[in-house]
Amino acid sequence: MRDQIIASLSERLLTTKDRRSHVHWLWAHLEKDFDKAINEIYNLVISKVTMGVIQGSSMTSVAVSLGSLIRMHFNEETIKEETKCAVHCGVKILEAFCNKDFPKRGVQLLDIKLVNKGRSSKSNENALYALVCNDYDLLHKIIESEDINNSPEFPLLSPAKDWTSHYHTTLKAPLIRGASTSTLKTITPLSSKLVYDAINKLQKTPYLINQKVFEVYKNLLASQSKEDLLKRDYKPHSLSPFKHDKEEMVASRAGMFLEAEFIKTIANKIGEKPFYQAYNCDFRGRIYPMTPYLNEQSSDNAKGLIQYGEGVKLGETGGYWLALHTANSIGEDKLTLDERVKYVENNLDSIIDWATNPYKNRGWMEADKPWSVLACAFEWQAIQDWQIIGGNQIEDYVCYVPIFIDGSNNGVQHLTALSLDEEIGPLVNLVPTQNPGDVYMYVAEKTWEELEKLDKELEDHPVKKELPRLLEEIKNIKLKREIAITKEDKDLAFKELDEWRKENKEFDKFIYIPFWQLLKEDPKLQRKTVKRPVMTLGYGVTRQGVRDQVFDDTKTLNENLKFKDKSWSNPFGDLLRNTMMRKLKGPATMLALFQTLAERANAKNEFLSWKVPITNFPAVQEYLKTKEVRVRVRFCKSNRGKGIQLTIQPKEDGKLDRRKQATGAAPNIVHSFDAAHLTLIVNNSDFVVTTVHDSFGCHPGNMNELFQITRKEFLKFYESDPLSQLLAQTNSLDLFPSRGKLDLNEVLKSDFAFC
Repeated sequence: MRDQIIASLSERLLTTKDRRSHVHWLWAHLEKDFDKAINEIYNLVISKVTMGVIQGSSMTSVAVSLGSLIRMHFNEETIKEETKCAVHCGVKILEAFCNKDFPKRGVQLLDIKLVNKGRSSKSNENALYALVCNDYDLLHKIIESEDINNSPEFPLLSPAKDWTSHYHTTLKAPLIRGASTSTLKTITPLSSKLVYDAINKLQKTPYLINQKVFEVYKNLLASQSKEDLLKRDYKPHSLSPFKHDKEEMVASRAGMFLEAEFIKTIANKIGEKPFYQAYNCDFRGRIYPMTPYLNEQSSDNAKGLIQYGEGVKLGETGGYWLALHTANSIGEDKLTLDERVKYVENNLDSIIDWATNPYKNRGWMEADKPWSVLACAFEWQAIQDWQIIGGNQIEDYVCYVPIFIDGSNNGVQHLTALSLDEEIGPLVNLVPTQNPGDVYMYVAEKTWEELEKLDKELEDHPVKKELPRLLEEIKNIKLKREIAITKEDKDLAFKELDEWRKENKEFDKFIYIPFWQLLKEDPKLQRKTVKRPVMTLGYGVTRQGVRDQVFDDTKTLNENLKFKDKSWSNPFGDLLRNTMMRKLKGPATMLALFQTLAERANAKNEFLSWKVPITNFPAVQEYLKTKEVRVRVRFCKSNRGKGIQLTIQPKEDGKLDRRKQATGAAPNIVHSFDAAHLTLIVNNSDFVVTTVHDSFGCHPGNMNELFQITRKEFLKFYESDPLSQLLAQTNSLDLFPSRGKLDLNEVLKSDFAFC
């Protein structure tokens, strides 16, 4: 397979010697040693092209990425119009994997699909093309034949070399993703030692594929028909460990299925060998694996398959923590810690039954994280078997399963810690409480209290009486749109919906009130409705963001919510956001403060930047407002040789994007602080730690210690007074707000802060 692809690449790149070509700069490097250069290019691009196809990425983004990577590899720094040259180079690479103009050629992995027409359907101005898989069998052959230790796009079979500078020559990657050269040069092992140490420590952690879980994973995936899954009339299954089985949208279902398949293929390829991850940071300091999908920060499909390469005895407390993690994964995370453990003890026979016959005993599939639960079930079964055959006490059992404790709405936790809001502190578990604080339920209750007031004001308004009719009518119309196959049928359904809206315009302003009051007696659905907006409040979610979250997240909660109209969710989203900002006063104050910092930076025409306290990570909001440039590229003699038109956004001449700077300040500052907390935890744990931003994992036998470290390092970070440091660095100490009286020392005693 490699030889076929190299032959295809060779033919395409031979054309770059033409001086009229936008890729002629590459020929100077190719002609020195063509065969060597082609092999180097193959190694650079193969995994990135594969990932682009699996993810259905845009043709433009993949092409620019490929072209930029090749340019950097050959140290080509003399090019003008870098982005334009990169897209032409990347398209030339993609041609070698398409060969639409040479249908008899062997390599036809991908095709391009027009997913968004431009302003003019004739010229397709500003058209958006996506990469689509043209041959699934070929895709798997490429993955199976690729040397997975050759690229960070795949897990590594030996640890990556330590990071010693801002650019890793082996991984071909910068330490900070997307950062400018000037920013990258400011992060050195001397200036940000803790960051380098944390990443290098994480890269040394060996993992294994949990073969028992993987066997079930493979069998259940093999029992599915890809053809059926990709049909429009596919009936989602409620009882399945795979999310794609429950997804209604065909495009989303296809993407999820490809992810599940890719995880299977790579896990198969790794087999029983230890593997490692390579890591780098985003511009806030958050640490990410460089491997897509099969990593600890991925979906539950991947998490359930991953275990540590080396085991640790459970010790005195490991059984307790394994039980608590099992309960959390099932979804019983609102109980006290002891109640969660008791829940598992009371249901241990059923849990072990899941492992005994996971195909027949399917209760594990109903869990919040089914694959993680199955991994726990197999572990409990192994512990039981070990004891039966004469194993010593449970304390001596060697366990390989990673278990996790999570922050309690971490974004709001950080905002509360910054504002010292003593009223919100208990709701995000920064102080000890008898039962877990629940900021989601608190916001839900306050939102429906406001809704109740509005409902009383309506009194005998006809909208209340007409609501059942309106619900039935819109459901019938939207069902027609859902089952429509032809464009004519879809257009008719949209037209009918528009007419219905006009006919019922008199109810538009008020219908959302009685509609959402249908959830008045259902606290669980109320909580689910507000959960994501509250979760993302700590990261500066916008008004439109809340509206979209309410509309999207409630579609699957019940029949009425599935067929609701946007005009019913938008005003409710506004009500929810206003309620959050009024009732969560300390966090809201911090959000406003961070936006003011961005506005001041905007006034100076500067990027908002700060050094993260303790870790000294250089966080810079390098938001550039770029002009769209249309580029015509030749792609497999498309459009009768005229090529296709792509839209790029060159950063070379970009100017400060003030809007993005203002909206990005809150989430970026909060993320930089939670990244610092994570960095401190990794560096101050003398055992293996696995991190997922605000979720911290280790062996069950080490969790008792990690449980304390998460709290100690959180307190340590806030004892450094990060708010004062941030304001001092941005010359904004005059903005220092009045704060509450929350005693952050109490977090050391809180069971539920991270659990």
